[in-house]
Amino acid sequence: GQSGTASRRFSRPEPMMVVQCASQVPAPDAAHVTATDKCSQPVTITPLPDVITEYVNANQYTIVRTWVAADACGNTNTGSCRIVIHDTTPPVLTRAPDFTVMANTAWDFDEPIAADNCSHVTVSVLNTVTNAAGDDAGRDALLVTRTWRVTDAAGNASTCQQTATVVAPPQDSPVIVTHPQCQIAGSGN
Repeated sequence: GQSGTASRRFSRPEPMMVVQCASQVPAPDAAHVTATDKCSQPVTITPLPDVITEYVNANQYTIVRTWVAADACGNTNTGSCRIVIHDTTPPVLTRAPDFTVMANTAWDFDEPIAADNCSHVTVSVLNTVTNAAGDDAGRDALLVTRTWRVTDAAGNASTCQQTATVVAPPQDSPVIVTHPQCQIAGSGN
């Protein structure tokens, strides 16, 4: 075999890849890396273990992936690429429509449905506010609005609201149940 320093060229993958989620990081695949050597063939390409840097949370960190190219004489060269995982997409909250209820009737808000592109989410009640709404079809009404907040593992957040209009029961006018009897007063001689 040949020894010494052979002239080798190592064609590296893209120097940086950006993905939203850890689940989108591709597995090391030597088919995407090429290396050539002027002195000997074949050149083998092997990945080293990934190194995690700049870790903030499960969907915000950097992976440094290094490949080693070795020729038949044992000469080596390395090339690295960075894979940046950076979730910038906020979770989505889907809420039920607003609704109207009668006062003195049991009711509750409908929990929103939360989804995220990368991770588990936490849904919490941010606040519940009650305001007088004035007149609703001739009846007093209150608006009760609940605001929810959803947060993903990367700290991205969204909010949504649902409003319940609470109306007083209708005040019916009195109803005459029986018809009055006509009375005739006599006038006489």
